[in-house]
Amino acid sequence: MSEGEEFPVKSYEGFEQKVIEGYTIYKSNKRWVALVVVETSYKKELRLYAWELKNDTWKVSLASQNVSFWNWDSIYQKIKELKSKYNL
Repeated sequence: MSEGEEFPVKSYEGFEQKVIEGYTIYKSNKRWVALVVVETSYKKELRLYAWELKNDTWKVSLASQNVSFWNWDSIYQKIKELKSKYNL
C-alpha cells in the first residue's frame, strides 16, 4: 500500500471486500484516486477507485474524471507489478 494509507474500500451486505494492496495515483484534500487490489469471496480484483471527501468521510465518486494530469508511465508500471504479484 502507499505508505501510511488505508484505502476507504467498504464492504456491503453480502459482499465482503478486503484490501490487499494499493497505489495512490492522485490525492488532494477533497479527491483521492487509487488502484487497489481487493479480495472478495469470489476472487482478487484490481480496481480503479475514486473518492470524494464529504462531511469528513471518503465517499465513492461516480462522476467522470479528467485524467490528463496523471503520470501514465508510473501507473502502467504499478499495474504490471500488482497484476504479476497477484496473478490477475
